[in-house]
Amino acid sequence: MFTRTRQQAGLLSRRWLVGRMASLPVALLLASCGAGTVTTPPPPPAAGGLATGAPTGTAAVAPSPIANTVGSTATRAAVPSPPSPTRAVGTPTTAVAPPGTPPSTAPPTPLPDTGVIRGRVTDRDGGAPLPDTRILVGYKSTQLAASTDQDGRYTVRNVPAGAEVGVIGFYGHGYRYHNSVYDDNLRITLRPGQTFTYDFATYDLHDPAGEPQVDSPAIVPAAAAPGTQVRFRVTARGGKGGSSDEVVAVSPELGRLVWLQATGGDTYQADFTIPAGTRPGEYRFVFIAASNECYDNSTFPLLTLRVG
Repeated sequence: MFTRTRQQAGLLSRRWLVGRMASLPVALLLASCGAGTVTTPPPPPAAGGLATGAPTGTAAVAPSPIANTVGSTATRAAVPSPPSPTRAVGTPTTAVAPPGTPPSTAPPTPLPDTGVIRGRVTDRDGGAPLPDTRILVGYKSTQLAASTDQDGRYTVRNVPAGAEVGVIGFYGHGYRYHNSVYDDNLRITLRPGQTFTYDFATYDLHDPAGEPQVDSPAIVPAAAAPGTQVRFRVTARGGKGGSSDEVVAVSPELGRLVWLQATGGDTYQADFTIPAGTRPGEYRFVFIAASNECYDNSTFPLLTLRVG
């Protein structure tokens, strides 16, 4: 009888202790187990694209089969963006624009409800920077352009927030052209004031026979005032896999591109309105055509549009 009473007392004591522990705060119980301070996990990333919801000054890039492309998985955490030096303007051709007054090279004033896309372009095989790569952002809609500097870095400002855009890079010289939509399954949507970093690499195709042929470029008239319309025209044919609709005239100095569309045969043309407020000067345009297997013309014909 005495032994049974002690067992019953022990059972009652343990039940009392368990009841007391249940009333203690959860954080105290976890701390006593070595779990540390209880923290609230961060909310899940916003849906609708990698750029959406990324903090300013950071980048998150979709997976790419090409070496040197930033990011390895679609859920990679945002990483700090490297500083980007002021871009230099150049051209991969040996053509020299006619003498004249160059436009101002000062960065444009940021517009409200816009963001910035910047990055670096390198050679896939050796890692060297690729200067004078023409960069296109939203070639059918936004139609902004830039060029890489001697370190392969580019900056495209005043990208409209909320617009879904891809990034295309044309280097020429027999290299494969790069398209973020096809190569990295990446379309970028910015928030106002956001900076998104997109690095990519490309490589020499060693196949001159696969390149499109581009000739007879024209800008009519060759001189015009801001707010007026000029016509761009070029002949483009061939290219491995057939001709793509990516036929453009690109001016990094003006920060714009013109998307030329087929008008019959091998002729492509488009009308372009010179943006109001464009500074007087000479703006060089290079003419580029692409094929369906990512070839472009090795050399870019160059013409100058005089604005004044």
